[in-house]
Amino acid sequence: MARVLKGDDALELCERMIEAHCEPSVHTYNMLMVMFFEMGEAHRALDIWLEMDTRGCQRAIDTYEIMIDGLFDRGRTEHATALLDEVINRDMKLSYKKFDARMLRLSAVGDLGAIYRLSEHMRRFYNVAMSRRFAITQKKKSIGLRRK
Repeated sequence: MARVLKGDDALELCERMIEAHCEPSVHTYNMLMVMFFEMGEAHRALDIWLEMDTRGCQRAIDTYEIMIDGLFDRGRTEHATALLDEVINRDMKLSYKKFDARMLRLSAVGDLGAIYRLSEHMRRFYNVAMSRRFAITQKKKSIGLRRK
């Protein structure tokens, strides 16, 4: 119950900001999304995502990364992968520090196409060896499994 109140209190504060003509920033929305994902309330994080559109708040790469990781954490792999594709199509630079974790998640569901797309995308921003090593390892594992 305390968690729900925490979320409701945060939304109420956000509404009071808007009423006072103090538009929430992308950082405010990001913090709300993180909080809702930590509370296990992905639907409320998605509501914040949509509210950003309604309020005309441009999403930053951090916003996408919060949503992608939150969706992965909640088992919504298809939605997370769709957002990864959006980031790739928009040529946005993802952070390097979560690259391996995202690749492992894609590997766990066997999405070799997404692994390849993400690897190639990251190669444009970072060391080629870094972005290829995981994709090659996963390809070898996949081929090895098919032979058995």
